[in-house]
Parts: sequence; structure tokens; C-alpha cells
Amino acid sequence: MNDNNQDNIYAEDLIIRFISRKASNEDLVCLRLWLKESSLNRRQFDEICDVWIVSKQIKRKNEYDTIKAWKKTLQSNSFDQHLIKSSKIKNNRFFIQWQKVAAIFIFFFVTGSVVTYLTRNKIAPTNFFAFTEHYVPYGSKSKVILPDGTKVWINSGSHLSYSQKFNTIDREVTLDGEAYFDVHKNALKPFLVKTSGVTIKVLGTAFNVKAYNDEKTIKTTVERGLVQVYTNTSSQKSVERAFLHPKEMVTYIKGSIDLNVDGIEKTDKDVVSENGKQNQVMNKVNALIVNTDVVTKLETSWKDTRWIIEREELKDLALKIERRFNVKIDFADSKLKSYVFSGILDDESLEQVLEIIKMSAPIRYTVKQDKVTFYENKTN
Repeated sequence: MNDNNQDNIYAEDLIIRFISRKASNEDLVCLRLWLKESSLNRRQFDEICDVWIVSKQIKRKNEYDTIKAWKKTLQSNSFDQHLIKSSKIKNNRFFIQWQKVAAIFIFFFVTGSVVTYLTRNKIAPTNFFAFTEHYVPYGSKSKVILPDGTKVWINSGSHLSYSQKFNTIDREVTLDGEAYFDVHKNALKPFLVKTSGVTIKVLGTAFNVKAYNDEKTIKTTVERGLVQVYTNTSSQKSVERAFLHPKEMVTYIKGSIDLNVDGIEKTDKDVVSENGKQNQVMNKVNALIVNTDVVTKLETSWKDTRWIIEREELKDLALKIERRFNVKIDFADSKLKSYVFSGILDDESLEQVLEIIKMSAPIRYTVKQDKVTFYENKTN
């Protein structure tokens, strides 16, 4: 058996010790490094985990031929072919080999049963790692502490999830919506936030991510520390990266960008800095736009009782009000959407917010159940 085969057996043994909760700290470090080496390694890890978890549902194990099931499992799951050959060795030599890799043999016996069970019952394997999921409905906010000590404030209409391998093999979460992260520092395990368009990578810092699926931009704002943002793409050559420092924000545009005849992007208020100038010119789709000297409180105050609004158009403010108070807002006149508002709302109710809007602009409103309609107030 060559060195490569021995490495494969050692890796499989590591996985078995991990999923059976017998892995030492040294084992976990080795396993994590092995998973980082290649996508093939990660695929093999997932396959072993899948059949292991399903095997717990199987009760009838005595009706299977262990050697036949073992060989079938190896062939069907593309495991190391050198192990198949070992079943052809004479019985006495086989049992010597079996003693050396006892845990692996037991595992393949179980997975052989799994393959037969799945074939007969047509049940698809489930993911080994269960997921912890936090759904925050409209009209609510939530604060959670992750297993690594990271604090997360989750905005209304948001979904945050992570697997049970979090803080064991990696520190990776998936976000749809908006959340503020105060990340516990761990230099050995970078913290990753995956969204529909970008991935945010940090070691220990505080930052805000706004990544609602129904919005055309994804914004990452740094309050403390260093943050790396890169686009999600299958081609490594087309990945764009941005490194952010405190008081910096990066905006990612979903989908295509409308360019003018000179190849320069037409003005879009979502990617324009506060002084009305773009910090970076885009000339291709899905570019990352970095804004410097950002007032971070404008992006993060949603999690506090004091909600800060500055030069915000009513169409954008209305969307935040919908999520914050779980209502639907309609405009009887579309020109009302362009009215601009600034101010500080100190934990006001929906009615108080609507009254402030009414007093600040020629607008009136009606509320019927959970629907708010804005009208132009022509008497003002």
C-alpha cells in the first residue's frame, strides 16, 4: 500500500472519529487542514457523513453480507479502490488487515446496509450536519450569541443559519437579510458570512451586512477591524475583492449594470457616496464599489432604540418601515417617493413615525389593518 493510500485511510479514520465524537483537538486541526486541500476531500467528507447519519435509522443489519455490502458501498460512493482488493485476500490475511482498520471496516459494514436500504426504499440521504436557523419576522429584531461567542443582531425579515460544524471545522454563516456582527477573534478560524452575491471574511471585528434578496444591492459596512469582501463566482479569475477598514462600506450590485456609450456606469443612487460622487467607477457587471469616510451609525442604528435617518428618500424609508413595523406601504402618487427625510427616531411607534412624516412634508396617510397608504396633501 503506497503512501497516498495510507493518507486516504488516515483521512477516513479522522472523519469517523469526528462524526462519532471521538476526535481529539489534534484530530480536528488535521481534519480541517485536509478539508482545505481540495474540493475532492470535501466531497468525500460529505459522502461519508451522509451515509453515517442515515445508518442510524436502520435496524435490520443482520440480513446483509458484510463483504458484499462493503464492496458495493465502496463502488457506489467512489471510495478508495485499493480497499476493494483487500477483500480478495485469504481470510487469515484479511482479518489481520481488518484489525488495522477496524473502525473503517465497521463503518463500511454499516454503510453497506445503508446502500441496500436506500436502494430498496428509495430514500435520499440527508445532510449529516443539522442546521441552526434564526428567522426574524417583520416587526421584530433579535440578538443571538453564536457558539464561538460572536454576537449577532438580526434585523426584521432576515434569516441567519449555520451548521453544527460551526466553530469545530469552520465559522461560516449564511445570511438573507440584514445583521450586525461583533465577531469573537480567532486567528485559526476565519469568520465567513455568505450572502447571495458576496462572501465576507473576517478574523475578529464589528461590521454590518445588508443583503435582502428583494433588494438590488448588498452593502457591507465596517465599524471596527479589517474586513475582506469578495464576489461569489465559480471562476477564480473573475473574483473581485475589497479590503475594508473602519468607516468604509462596499456595495455590490446584483445582476447587470446599465452602461452609457462611453462604457461608464449611469448614475445609481445606491452606489453614490454622501458627497454625490462615486468613489470608484464601474465598467463591468457586479463590481464592488468602496465608499470611504462613511457615517457608520446610518447603517447600523437600526439595531438600537435611536434610529438615525439622513437624506433618505421616502421610497427607501418606506421599505424599512415595512420591515420594522410589519406593514405594507403603498403610494397613491409616485412623486411622493422622492421626498427626502432626515432625523432621529427614538423608539417611536408606527403612528408616531407616520405623524413625523406627515408634519415634515405635504403628505397625508391612511391606515387600514396592516396597510398604510401615502397621499399628497394638497391643502399644505
